[in-house]
Amino acid sequence: MSVLPDVWYRVRGELPFHAVELHKRYGPVVRISPDHLIYSNPQAWRDIYGHKKAGEEEFLKYEGFYRLVKHLPTSVINAGRHEHGLLRRQLAHGFSERSMREQEPIIGSYVDLLIERLKELAETKRVLNMREWYNYATFDIIGDLSFGVDGGFGCLQNSGYHPWIKLISDALWQGSYIFALFQVGLGLPLQLIVRSGILADSKNRAIVTEKVAERMKGGERPDFLEGLIRRKDELKLDLARMSGNAQLLIVAGSETTATLLSGVTYLLATNPEILKKLEQEVRSSFHSDDEITLTSVGNLSYVSTTC
Repeated sequence: MSVLPDVWYRVRGELPFHAVELHKRYGPVVRISPDHLIYSNPQAWRDIYGHKKAGEEEFLKYEGFYRLVKHLPTSVINAGRHEHGLLRRQLAHGFSERSMREQEPIIGSYVDLLIERLKELAETKRVLNMREWYNYATFDIIGDLSFGVDGGFGCLQNSGYHPWIKLISDALWQGSYIFALFQVGLGLPLQLIVRSGILADSKNRAIVTEKVAERMKGGERPDFLEGLIRRKDELKLDLARMSGNAQLLIVAGSETTATLLSGVTYLLATNPEILKKLEQEVRSSFHSDDEITLTSVGNLSYVSTTC
């Protein structure tokens, strides 16, 4: 049994259907092949992907989704249970409260630059695509905290996407098509295409590998890879596996955060009474930008209760 991503399916010889349409027609659980079910139910997500109680076995990760291409090294997202636990514990250091406080000057510098750019553009009275600007900020932050590159990808500095980000986007799109083609039995030719190195993912991996090699030569710093670097020999992490985990951090730590911020901005803009309460609390609690820190924001009662 597996949960497949939201793509198009052909059922009973009919024309292709989107998963949403299938669920409207057949209900929250639809069998699309002898050993494949698709779900549209929040409880199913918790049952399949959620943590189990003591003594309960977790579902194994479906390799038809997580490891389509066998020759690539494993990472925290597709490793087996034991390896996943080891990698997760080391990566967790970069997201601990202590590390976040050490990272605050780095993160704060990009937030300040984002606000500076938005103020400049506000004077021109141009309509802004906030999703793009949040992406600029989050990609810069993750670039700095993953590879130790001052300025991240330079998105905020240059008010635009770095070519590397376009490559990451292309790799995600190509990955969706590759997955769909694997499902219809084209695995062997696709394996050869992936190994050829012509796809965006291969080019992206090459860049990540180069950046990780540079980061590993540097000294200690409060970033996301430091925990893995410290124990790379003990965990038998070669450059390929280090790069695989770094590549995951770029995608998981940038686009997801930007999407969340976009949603928050939309909800605040469409609920003026909530925005007014938030604005009143922030303006009454802080007298200057310098007072706004990870610690002080945690003391905001209205923000804390609504989040």
